[in-house]
Amino acid sequence: MSARWTAADRLDPAWRTGLFGPGSLFELVEDDVLGVRQEVFAQRPRSLPEVLANAAGPFADRPHLVGPAGAVSYAEAPAAAARFARVLAERHGASEDSASRSRAVCRSSTAWPSGESRGRAR
Repeated sequence: MSARWTAADRLDPAWRTGLFGPGSLFELVEDDVLGVRQEVFAQRPRSLPEVLANAAGPFADRPHLVGPAGAVSYAEAPAAAARFARVLAERHGASEDSASRSRAVCRSSTAWPSGESRGRAR
């Protein structure tokens, strides 16, 4: 399921072009997303690692995840996400392809994915 904002059609054409037209910050284009052709932002991040990498620059020293075992900064988040992906692959057989379509449901902790601290993962 995806949400779609349809109010753009009600904007004055000049406003719509300025906001969503070619070269604008929110430029809309048709693209394939997981095999489905749809309207998307041209300048969107293509993956969660790209989102994390983009945030690592301006927010590098700020906390991204905070838990009882400590905090993970935006600069540390890409490596932490890669460690989590390795744990999914090693312990549960998740492949890069299947992990891209899966969701992790677990207790809220910065230590859980790597099995650190007192909440060792099984």
